[in-house]
Amino acid sequence: MVVVTAKMFFKADGIEEGKKILEELVKKTNEEDGCIEYKAYVSNENKLDLVIIEKWESNAHLDAHSKSKHFTELLPKLGAFTSKEPEISTYSILF
Repeated sequence: MVVVTAKMFFKADGIEEGKKILEELVKKTNEEDGCIEYKAYVSNENKLDLVIIEKWESNAHLDAHSKSKHFTELLPKLGAFTSKEPEISTYSILF
């Protein structure tokens, strides 16, 4: 299994539109082959900070996701509503 965290930082005037785009991305991604879980969370400390936590069966499934039509179309749209680049980390199971 592969786990990915993608932390995003939204502008105050872009958070609502950003959430709409993320909602569509989450819905479509959860239908992908190899997706175990794909959920968006909002920070309890700053409502403009969101994180997507993804769980994939394999790196191959994650790679296919990054090439999917909905990912390549929706992700660039988020840039207009964020204040800086996302922080993305990838993890493998330790135990």
